[in-house]
Amino acid sequence: MANVTTSIDASKAEFWEARAQINLRKSLVAMEVASVTTSMSGGDKIHKPYFTEHSAVSYTPGTEVTLQGVSSTDDSITINTFKDVPLYVDEAEETQSYYDTMAEAVDSASYQLRDAIDQAVFGQVDSGTEFDAGDIGGTDGSAIVLTSANIIDLFSNARKALQTLNVVEAGDFCAVLTPSALAKISQAATSQGFNFADAALNNGKVGNYMGFD
Repeated sequence: MANVTTSIDASKAEFWEARAQINLRKSLVAMEVASVTTSMSGGDKIHKPYFTEHSAVSYTPGTEVTLQGVSSTDDSITINTFKDVPLYVDEAEETQSYYDTMAEAVDSASYQLRDAIDQAVFGQVDSGTEFDAGDIGGTDGSAIVLTSANIIDLFSNARKALQTLNVVEAGDFCAVLTPSALAKISQAATSQGFNFADAALNNGKVGNYMGFD
C-alpha cells in the first residue's frame, strides 16, 4: 500500500475541562499555632507590654517596710515589611477566557501572602528556647533524629521543657511536623492504639498526641 498523507487537524475537536486544575500547595499553619494580628490602622508599631514580678519579703509586725515600685516592660513589633502580589489581566482578554482568570489569580495571590506570613512566623523559631537531642538523652547541640523508639521521649521532654519555663498549660501545646516525622509518629501511635486516620484533617491538623495538637 502506498503512503498516504492526510491533513484533517482543522476538523478535530478540542475539549476543555469544566474547571482549571488545582495547584498542589503546602498546608499553611501560622494562623493555627500563633497569635497573628491580621489588621490594624493608624500606626506602625504593635506593643505587648507586661508587668515585672515583685518579691515576697520578710515582715516584722510594727516595723517599717520598703516599698517596691511597679514597673513594666514593653515587647513591641515595628511594622516595616510590606508584601504585595500585583496582578493585571486585560479586560478584553478576560472576556475571551473560558475560565474566571481573575478569580484564579486572586486565589493564588491570597495563598502567596499567607505563605509569606508562614515564613515570617516560623522564621522566628530560632529566637525561642533551644530543644535538641540532648533534651531527650542524646548529644547536646545535635539535631533530633526522630525514630519510633524516641517519639515518646520527644513529646514528654518537650512538655517538661515548657513546664520548666513556667509556660501555662492551657491545652494549647502544639507541634508543627514534617511529613516524614508525622509518618513515624503515626506508626508509633497506631501501635499504641491511636489512629490518626480517625481524626478529621483541618489545615493539616491530624489530632492530639500526648497533649500536643
